[in-house]
Amino acid sequence: MANTTLTLLQTAMGNWLGNVNTTRLPDAIRTDCINAAIRFYLRQYDLRYGEVTDTFVTAASTYDYSLPTGWLRPHTLWYTHPTNSSTVFLIYREKEVFNNLFPDTSKEALPTYYTAWGANLRLGKTPDQVVTINRNYYGLLTDLASPSDSNVFTSDAWEAILFKALEIACEGYGINDRRLPQWKMLARQWGEQLVTSHARARTSGRKAQSSEPG
Repeated sequence: MANTTLTLLQTAMGNWLGNVNTTRLPDAIRTDCINAAIRFYLRQYDLRYGEVTDTFVTAASTYDYSLPTGWLRPHTLWYTHPTNSSTVFLIYREKEVFNNLFPDTSKEALPTYYTAWGANLRLGKTPDQVVTINRNYYGLLTDLASPSDSNVFTSDAWEAILFKALEIACEGYGINDRRLPQWKMLARQWGEQLVTSHARARTSGRKAQSSEPG
């Protein structure tokens, strides 16, 4: 389905379930199933559909910074050193290790480590000045809501969304369909294909060259 929208996915669910009408499976429930399917894949796998890049600015004597909406897990954080212009990549540490490294938040310097706790990123040491930190992370996509809504996931991998949404409709909403094991199998297979495809895409551009081009 080219240019797959929320409406097209809702219709496809009814068709694949044997022309189930909107009384038996309302559009609102189909929407929930579709969004839940997208969220499942983004939480379960490191897919490029969930890759987000943004920035935030530190403040002197402030060590906690709010996580962005939809945050799932970090990838890389870095900033340009204000005096020598080098790139400083922040090192992630689990909260317990981070606490041992930086027990005193009153000690200030340019940060070199970070952790995530609750709704915040915490930097160590506590920044002593303003720097702009670049942040790559995995996050959730905005839920589909309007009939014409679509996103990069629905355009590229509607099949995975459809089969997972069918599985959720049967298991979660109680649609009785003997093909539930088939939906589960197809959803798993499509998820695995996405993982393989996206992993290959990240590495194929970095293969060593046997000779210089040209």
